[in-house]
Amino acid sequence: MKLRIVFGFMALLIWICLAGASVADDGNMVSDFMCPCPDLCGKALEVCECSDAAIYIKEIADFQAGGLSRTQIREKFVEKYGPTVLASPPARGFGLLAYVLPPLAVLAGAAIVVALARGWRRSQIAEVARPKPLGADLKKAEEWLNKWNSSK
Repeated sequence: MKLRIVFGFMALLIWICLAGASVADDGNMVSDFMCPCPDLCGKALEVCECSDAAIYIKEIADFQAGGLSRTQIREKFVEKYGPTVLASPPARGFGLLAYVLPPLAVLAGAAIVVALARGWRRSQIAEVARPKPLGADLKKAEEWLNKWNSSK
């Protein structure tokens, strides 16, 4: 029963991760992108300190002022700078693995821990249930069996 509760809770967590949290659109798209500068600094655009970051931030602001939607701006940036400009991978194709694999790894790890714990517990119970006779006790038991067999 406890195992079902654990797996049910983990399934709920996976569902929440895959469904994604609904976040209010505050209009700040800078956090959606990595800095595509020629230096390949690899920083998020909102914290990048390179000289080109301001140009990219202004480009986003111009797109927003032009009335483009969040999706359209993302598409334009990907078209212009490539998919590496996105701060998070798209939830389709190969990028979907970034969202699916971590919860699956957690589930696999939990299953391994449960299996090892059960096996360890069974081996401990088996050892307790089957006491091994000590040397002196074994000798007495053999003598008693020999006497009993010879008396027949």
